Amino acid sequence: MLSPTEDFLKNTLSVFQTILERLQYLRSLRGAKEGKYEHWGMNRTYGPEVVQKMIAEVHSYNFLEALRTSLLVLWEEVQEAAREQNMDTMQYLDELEKDGSLLPKNLQGGSAKHLDSVFAALREIARAQPPPPRPGS
Repeated sequence: MLSPTEDFLKNTLSVFQTILERLQYLRSLRGAKEGKYEHWGMNRTYGPEVVQKMIAEVHSYNFLEALRTSLLVLWEEVQEAAREQNMDTMQYLDELEKDGSLLPKNLQGGSAKHLDSVFAALREIARAQPPPPRPGS
C-alpha cells in the first residue's frame, strides 16, 4: 500500500515531465479563497488534513528543486512549454509569474527574491534570442 505522498507522486505528479509543469499544477490545486490545496480524489482517500500537509510539503520540495535547477534546463522547459501552448516565451513567463502563486506557503529556506531573480534571468535570455524567422523567408 502506498503512502499518501507516494500515491500523489506516482499517480498524479509523475505525469508532469518538468519542474515548471509540476509547479504550475501544484499552484492550480491551491484554492484562491483560503489558499488550501484541493484534490478531490486524494481528499476522499486520505482526508483533507493529511492531503493539505502532504501537498504543501511536495510543493515546497518542488519549489526548492526549481531554485536548484540550472537556467539552461529551465530555459529549455520554458521554450518547450511556450511552444506547446502556442505562446511566445515572454507570454509564458508572464503566465508563470502571475500573482506570485508558484510560491509554496513554506519556502523551507528558499526565497521569493531568488525565484524572482530566476525569472529575471529567463526574461533576459528570452530578450537575447534572435527573432523567429518570418514565414516565406
